[in-house]
Amino acid sequence: MTVAHTFAVPPAADTLGVARTRRVLWVACVLWTLLGYPIALWLPVTAGWENGVLENLQLAQLLAGAGLAWWFARTDHAALGYAAVAVWLVLAARELSWGATLWAAPLGMGWSGPIYSSSVLWYKPFVYPAIGAVLVVAGVALVRSGAPSMLYKLARSTPFVWVELMLAAAAAIAASYFEGQLPRDAADPGLGTVALVLEEWLECAAYGALLAAQWHLFSLLRLHARPQDCGHGA
Repeated sequence: MTVAHTFAVPPAADTLGVARTRRVLWVACVLWTLLGYPIALWLPVTAGWENGVLENLQLAQLLAGAGLAWWFARTDHAALGYAAVAVWLVLAARELSWGATLWAAPLGMGWSGPIYSSSVLWYKPFVYPAIGAVLVVAGVALVRSGAPSMLYKLARSTPFVWVELMLAAAAAIAASYFEGQLPRDAADPGLGTVALVLEEWLECAAYGALLAAQWHLFSLLRLHARPQDCGHGA
């Protein structure tokens, strides 16, 4: 028995409510990004350290994304929801240096804060194979569920999550730029420690945009996509 997805016409009030909430999330993401530089000038450098306030905020965002995806998977479109859970948890583990910030002592301390390395973890050789296996299983489940076809139809017929994805990409590129300006062993001669804080601030913006993208995608699925048994009437 296979499952196909048809598209329902949602009530206008529901569509308007989703559109309004989406615009609020856009504005919040853009404002957070634009406020990054002036606030980075004011925040102490410790805000950008490993296990600092911005790193902890990123972890909270990632776990919130996993929680939202889990809730969605429990109610509808299980394969897509659980695949999203896996991606969020992998990102969270990466932010924790695969557990080094939790279980290992820092290798040193510098102007950029404590330095952690996952190389000291006994299970480090198994991290990437385990992640690869999880992602392969998630990908197979997505294909078997028909999720790629469903997402393609959503992308063609609804206001898809392109804006949120572009906001996330722009923030991530900006964060990478400032990270490149700030090697671990020497401060950037222009921005100095501000670049460290700004990089982490922009990573929060990128994760916030991904959270907004996930919320909007799930909203589109609930508004438009309706699974229908195709085994009947064959």
